[in-house]
Amino acid sequence: MGSRNREIQLLSGSTDIVLVAPHGLAEDDENTDRVTHQTAKRLACVAIINIGIPRKQLDLNSIQQAKHHPTFIQTLKSTVTQRERSRVIWVHGMKDNSAAVEAGNMNAAAPIDCLIGYGLPDRMTADPDTITRLASLLNSGGLRTVVAAAERSKFRGHSTDNMNQWFRNQGYPLAQVQSLQLELSWSGVREEGCISQTAAILAAALKQFMP
Repeated sequence: MGSRNREIQLLSGSTDIVLVAPHGLAEDDENTDRVTHQTAKRLACVAIINIGIPRKQLDLNSIQQAKHHPTFIQTLKSTVTQRERSRVIWVHGMKDNSAAVEAGNMNAAAPIDCLIGYGLPDRMTADPDTITRLASLLNSGGLRTVVAAAERSKFRGHSTDNMNQWFRNQGYPLAQVQSLQLELSWSGVREEGCISQTAAILAAALKQFMP
């Protein structure tokens, strides 16, 4: 079950996985809302999905802007405090040309379907072993995945104003909350006809982290 208002949809769940789609509208990381919703349904996990706020109006991936939403951060906080341990996955979208640029920067085989960001060594938000394992599972499932280059803070989730860093800013230890962001490309991943398959791959990989 879940709750819904004009802006934020909350899906309830009983696992330690929490999915968040801070954008997801047609003009902002299109279809990340649908990928997140379908992944959450497969996992029976909590999901917090932006269904009505354009990024130009309020960017829910910016801590300073998200503070102005009446329920977003409080919902996130209450969700993790109800659990002994949480793994929070922020689901974003990246343009195909951005994925191509990243592949070139890292001398990685193209195309890249998914980038994983978890901060830099001085501001890590997840255990590196978790990241390595998740990347391996996603690749095995058919989603070409690499860890975002350290120099690319936009995709790395390093900025102190990035919601991926919110738990670290609040003093949560990694033993309680690990947070990471996924940047999903468009072609073959978020476009029509691919959403269900992408959700299935994400769910199968994330399920391996559930107790």
